[in-house]
Amino acid sequence: MKKILLTIIMLTNFIMYPSENRINKYIDPDMIKEAGSPIFSKNGVIITLPPEVGYQIFIRSDLDGWKKNYYFKRSFFGIFYCMLDYDSEKKVIAYKVNINGFWDINPMGGPVSIDAHGNPFSLLYYPDEIKYNLDSPIIKEVDGPGKLVIFRFNAPNAKQVSLVFSGSKYSRFTNQMIKKEKGYWEIELLVEKGAYFYYFQVDDIKYIDKENSNLIDDSILGPLSTVVVK
Repeated sequence: MKKILLTIIMLTNFIMYPSENRINKYIDPDMIKEAGSPIFSKNGVIITLPPEVGYQIFIRSDLDGWKKNYYFKRSFFGIFYCMLDYDSEKKVIAYKVNINGFWDINPMGGPVSIDAHGNPFSLLYYPDEIKYNLDSPIIKEVDGPGKLVIFRFNAPNAKQVSLVFSGSKYSRFTNQMIKKEKGYWEIELLVEKGAYFYYFQVDDIKYIDKENSNLIDDSILGPLSTVVVK
């Protein structure tokens, strides 16, 4: 009987809103006017709930082993919202919503699964486009000195893509990128704190990082993309 109920819940959740993803890189959460499906912004994914759902609400997720409480805030229009961080290693996030002291799945719907004890939890799938269409590059914390910087470039028809990087003395051969899914090329570098400049060499043609608005104009190399590691 429990399995039947869970199946009904899952089907109902899919009907409540379609599997379409709302992508809005520069949305201001305080200006959200209505609750709906998750919104993927440049700073994280935003979960929204209507004003009447409760008074104290937070989320826990597998992003940090179900430890941290992500509390909801209210927009200027009374909509509850909560922002979860991105994890470039994950394609799906599992989470639960606590409403007024009671654990629940996302009442706005969406995919649902169950744990080993039969308790339901919500699932949030990253759309393919969000993995690459956020601001570039991605800077991640690591154990020890320095930080990991992930560079990506879309060139599905390219035969070879290199990262020409100031930290490697602008060598065109040192940082060969690897082709990933969806035609994106990727490379990860462990770098120390500081400002760095770079561009992509795609089959002998120079390209700046179109997802990075921070540029300088070098007197010799011309336009260069900039990344600052703090």
